[in-house]
Amino acid sequence: MIFLMFSTSMERFLLRQLAVVNLIIIVLLISLLWALSISLLLSSFVLLLTLILLGYLSHSHYQTVMSSYTTVYHHLDAIVNDDYKIRAHQTYQQGTVAQIQCKLKELSEFLHAKKNIYDKSIYLMYSLIEQLDTPVLMLNQRGQLIRANDAFSRFYGQSWHLLRKYNATQLGLLKKEKLWQLSDNDKNSRWEIRQSYFRTEDEIYELLVMIDLEATIRKTQQESWQKIIRVLSHEINNSLTPIQSLAQSISDNEPVSTSGKKVLNIIYERSMSLQKFINEYVKCSKPQQPQYQKISIDTMFNNIAPLFINDKQNRENLRLTGTTLELWVDPMLIEQVLINLIKNAFEACNDNPQVSVDCSLSGNKVIIKIIDNGHGIQNPDNIMTPFYTTKANGQGLGLDICRNLIESHKGRLVLQKRKSAQGTEAIITLPVLQPSESSQKP
Repeated sequence: MIFLMFSTSMERFLLRQLAVVNLIIIVLLISLLWALSISLLLSSFVLLLTLILLGYLSHSHYQTVMSSYTTVYHHLDAIVNDDYKIRAHQTYQQGTVAQIQCKLKELSEFLHAKKNIYDKSIYLMYSLIEQLDTPVLMLNQRGQLIRANDAFSRFYGQSWHLLRKYNATQLGLLKKEKLWQLSDNDKNSRWEIRQSYFRTEDEIYELLVMIDLEATIRKTQQESWQKIIRVLSHEINNSLTPIQSLAQSISDNEPVSTSGKKVLNIIYERSMSLQKFINEYVKCSKPQQPQYQKISIDTMFNNIAPLFINDKQNRENLRLTGTTLELWVDPMLIEQVLINLIKNAFEACNDNPQVSVDCSLSGNKVIIKIIDNGHGIQNPDNIMTPFYTTKANGQGLGLDICRNLIESHKGRLVLQKRKSAQGTEAIITLPVLQPSESSQKP
C-alpha cells in the first residue's frame, strides 16, 4: 500500500515492487555468503549470476503483467475508434484478466452489431432521400450543407457536391420564427419547407424537405380529372356502343327513308367520333415517361418549322430568337408541345401574324417563350382547364396535355399576356441538368 500511495502509474508501482524484492534477495544472499566465509572471488561470481538471473526474471515478470494491460488498452482504443476488427489475444484462460478480456470481446461484438444496424439505417435513409422527387437537404449544427439529393441539384442547377459546406444564406435560405423559408419571394410563394431533426453518433442534423405547392395542387387536380375521365369514359362508352349498334342495325335492316338513313348515319358517325375522342383523351392524359437525350433548340425548331412555313412570305412570320442552347429532353414530346403552342399562337392572330420562339438561360433554368401578336388571353383563370376552349371547333385539351408533358420533364408551362405589346406569351421552364438515371425510371 505504501508503494501504491507514492506511485503515479501502474508501471512505476510494479518496478518499485520488483526493485524492493530484488534488493531483499541480494541483501540476504550477501549475508549468507558472509556467514559462510566464502572467498571474495567466488562471492562476486555468485552475486553476478544472481543479479543476471533476477534481472531476467524481473523483466519477464514485468512484461507478462504489463502485456495483459497493453492488450486491453489496444482493444479499448480500437473500440473508441470504431474499429471492431481487432480482437485481443486472450492471455489467460482463467482468472480476473481472462474475465476482463472475455467481456471486452463481448462488448466489441455487441458494439459492432449495433454499428452495423446504425450504418444500414443511415444508408437506407440516404437511399430514400435519393429516390425522392422533391429537393431534400441536410444541414449540420452550423447551418452548412452536408448532403442533398438529385432533385436538390436540379433545383439549384448544379450538383449538390459543389455546394457542400455552403451555409444557409449562400443557399438562399433564411430562418424566421424557427421556420425555414426561401429568401426569394417568388420561390417562397411556391415552395414550402418542412423540417425535422435527427441525431447521429456525434452531431444533430436538420433535414429540410422542399414541397412544391403548385405541383402538389396540380397533381391533385390531375388525379381528380383522370378519375372523372375514367368514370365518364366508362359511362359514355356503355351508352354509345348500343347507340352505334342500333343506328347501324336499323339503317341496314329496316325500311327507312333516304333522309332517315342520313340521320342514322350521322348518329353513328358522331357517336364513333365521340367515342374516339374520349378514348384518345384517356390515352393522352396518362403520365408520360420522357426518353431523355441531348438536343439543341435549333434542331427541334428546324424539325417543326416546315409545318408552319409554306412559302417565302410566311417564312418571316415564324422565327427563332435568343440563345442557342442544348437541352436534356424527350425531343418527340417537346416538339409536340411546341407544335401545339405555335399552332395556338397563329390561330390567335388575325392579319400579319408574328410568332417567335425565344430561348434563354436564367440561372439553372432554360426559358422557352412562344410569343405572338394575337388578341391575347380572354379568360386566364380557365385557360388550362380541360375541355375549356374559346375556339369554335376546339376540344379544350391541347394546353392541358402540353402542361402534363412539360411537367413530366420536371418543368413548368405558364400562359400570360404580354406586358409591352398585344399578344400572349407561352413560357416553358425546363431544368438545365441532365436527369439522373433514377429519375428516368417509371
